[in-house]
Amino acid sequence: MLVEYAESPLAIGTRKPRFSWEVPLAGQNRYQSAYQVLVASRKELLLLGKADVWDTGKVNSAQSVNVEYAGRPLLSNRDYYWCVQVWDEAGKANGFSELAYFGTALLDEADWQAKWIGMGDPNEPVSDPDAFQQNRVSPVVQAFEPEPRAPMLRKEFPVGKPVKRARAFVCGLGLFELRLNGRKVGEDVLATPRTDFRKRAMYGTYDITGLLQTGANAVGVMLGNGWFNGQKKFWGWQMQWFGSPRALVQLEIEFADGSRQRVVSDETWRGSWSPITFNCLFDGEHYDARLEQPGWDAPGFADAGWQNVNVVRAPGGKLTPIPHEPSRVVETIRPVAIRQPAPGVFVYDFGVNFTGWVRLAVPAGKAGDVITLRFGEAQHADGSLNNSTNNRALQTDRYTCRGGGAEVFEPRFTYHGFQYVELTGYPGVPDLETLTGCFVRTAVEQTGTFECGHELINKIHRCTVQSQRCNIQMGVPTDDTQRPERQGWAGDAWSYAVEAFYNFGASRVFAKWIADFYDQQDETGMVGMIVPQAGPEEDLVWSAAFVMIPWWLYLHYGDRRILEDSYPYLQKYLAYLERCGQKDVVALPTDKLLQLLRWQCKKEDRYPAEAERGYLQISQWGDHLATNEGASGFRKNQPLSIATAFYFHDVSLMARIAEVLGKEADARRYRDLAAKIQAAFHERFFNPGFGYYDVGCQSAQAWPLAFGMVPEQYRETVANYLSSSVNHRQRRLTTGYAGTKWAIQALADAGRHDFIWKRAIATEYPSWGYMLRDPKRTTITENWMGGGSLCHTTLGAAIDEWFYWGLAGIRPDASAPGFERIIFQPYLPKDLPWARATVRTPRGEIVSDWKHDGKKATWNIRVPANCTAQVRFPVEKPVVEVGSGTYCFEFEIQ
Repeated sequence: MLVEYAESPLAIGTRKPRFSWEVPLAGQNRYQSAYQVLVASRKELLLLGKADVWDTGKVNSAQSVNVEYAGRPLLSNRDYYWCVQVWDEAGKANGFSELAYFGTALLDEADWQAKWIGMGDPNEPVSDPDAFQQNRVSPVVQAFEPEPRAPMLRKEFPVGKPVKRARAFVCGLGLFELRLNGRKVGEDVLATPRTDFRKRAMYGTYDITGLLQTGANAVGVMLGNGWFNGQKKFWGWQMQWFGSPRALVQLEIEFADGSRQRVVSDETWRGSWSPITFNCLFDGEHYDARLEQPGWDAPGFADAGWQNVNVVRAPGGKLTPIPHEPSRVVETIRPVAIRQPAPGVFVYDFGVNFTGWVRLAVPAGKAGDVITLRFGEAQHADGSLNNSTNNRALQTDRYTCRGGGAEVFEPRFTYHGFQYVELTGYPGVPDLETLTGCFVRTAVEQTGTFECGHELINKIHRCTVQSQRCNIQMGVPTDDTQRPERQGWAGDAWSYAVEAFYNFGASRVFAKWIADFYDQQDETGMVGMIVPQAGPEEDLVWSAAFVMIPWWLYLHYGDRRILEDSYPYLQKYLAYLERCGQKDVVALPTDKLLQLLRWQCKKEDRYPAEAERGYLQISQWGDHLATNEGASGFRKNQPLSIATAFYFHDVSLMARIAEVLGKEADARRYRDLAAKIQAAFHERFFNPGFGYYDVGCQSAQAWPLAFGMVPEQYRETVANYLSSSVNHRQRRLTTGYAGTKWAIQALADAGRHDFIWKRAIATEYPSWGYMLRDPKRTTITENWMGGGSLCHTTLGAAIDEWFYWGLAGIRPDASAPGFERIIFQPYLPKDLPWARATVRTPRGEIVSDWKHDGKKATWNIRVPANCTAQVRFPVEKPVVEVGSGTYCFEFEIQ
């Protein structure tokens, strides 16, 4: 049972939450004919079958996902309880479910009584975050030196009565750790999520009922720099500076007698500097244990040496509750080996590339001993650390011992991408127990599984899943984990979104990220290629994520609200693109190309003159890291047709979105615009003599085929050209970041799963097998050579999603989204004896499991209750329509 796609959420931020449940009906052809939802303010009422907040009554409907609340107005900071009963296909009631829970956040701005506090100067300069990306930082801000240390803030307060319920609402910028009565509150790390803090700042909610005590209490907050207090070294497109660290804290306490108490951050709090003398997401954390102040977060601490905090400016953004899973240490990892390439230098191999940090155990160090930990993705042949993929990011932690006994260090406000750790300065001889890896990421749950009878395919899948785990960080789908980048590159996000939706319950974090586009959109309608980012830079192909991902969220999760919420912003964005359309496009040197795009050109200069307006578009990145002859590789807008192809796809998807929302007039207008784009594209880029588009490279055929741009009379010709290139003339995929996903889609649409399979199991360059030829590789690399960053997701995701919808054959149906209706259509390669995939959805688990011996195949499928499926066989056999249940099919494959 889910509320807003979460099980028992502590603090939802909407007054109209959506309820989902699995229909508990076993057997075949079982479905829900009606439901009743009860919501109450107290458990006791529901146990009596009563609801004082919402009672739907019996609703004759099969809807079991995203049933929207329509009861009494929900109040801020309240607990609610709910249950549901369903009636089956025969009209028989199934009885009420177990009770479930949800809580509400502070739903009104007036609910906040706390003040923003920190150790920074209240008169520090106020930055324009856009200026850092756009090379116009003011001299006053440019002269400012950000504080690298981490402040500690504290407040003591009494509690004089038995506590019934208590919540803490905390926003700490850039990052925070909440402490109460000497203990850390919750399991979250790296809180707060990244946003454009001038537009939106997110707060966490914690249940502190069991942590309060009668008598004296103390609350403490430690603040890190995160994405807010960006270090000057990285000012620009990598980081912006929003201000010094600051916090907003509000404790709401309810007593057993019905009375209430509120504790808020204000000028009465005290502050000091923590033992964290330096912290940076890219460069690491330095901790001097000699500066520890034991008991600072407990009552009775002598804080005479502390100072009063400063009341500082609010960051400027709207306060909203965190809508997605928190960052957590989701796993601890033991090292598998240690090598000593030089005296006193020890390099640990953790056996897997992951994100986070290590926990350091020091049994006996002297006060002042400095232990250094350097992180990297690779190791040189002599055993030394190879951290070349870090680029300018130092990825270095330093711990200074306090002495006097055993010590343990674990950083708070940084994270690294690594498999190997170099340890130096250690007092004594370390062993495998000295370091423990802490895998840190946004804790989205894995909901999909895939395995088959081919080890290379399984390795590609494992590496893709591990890369995806690593690249959802602090509420943002990122490109890499180790460089001074770790950005929400929109092209990376759309390239792996479908794969992520098969493998993970990622709807909440991607919906949050789409809202980051809303924040970023300027008055012209433009959105950028990196989100969130102040002062965005334009690229139509990358920012196509803004259109595609809401559609895919609807397709995979049945999330209509994301379409409704996004629609006005999408309208504004497409209007901007329409104003930018031009009659012709030509290849340009990179410097001149960038001068035609925002932000480097003025807003008024971005639009062509009326006489030059048309339906073609430009972009800067092209098919990034493609390998075909003459490919751009880096910022050359090649092939030239790419931007117009994605423009068509954006407009076509917008027409479908408008149809879903019942906006028929809009849908007709977008279909008409798409037809004009298609005609201009075909006239400008199609070569009828050779039967291909643009320069004839694979990606330039894949986009018009996959997007439905090729006129019917030429579709077979272009499809055959692409198939011949992949399987005969080139005998490889030559596509890059923007092309590989769509080349696979286009080949599949043409019925050439056999060609996809050949490329999937290939080991020559360029291929996934070649990329992963190193037996120690555990993540997908940035490029086909197996180099660059060693933890990128894009190229692996392109084929991994096909493992689900191609090999296993599990596909959503746009006519009944969210897998209400499932399309099963697997491909059975002759040299693959078996494959199995599962996808757990809000409706239940879907299974496709087949095997064959070269002559006869057995195929087992599972359809959740309240769902239907269309079964399309991989041989000449009639399509079968089925309801819920488990089915076994046998058929000849020769």
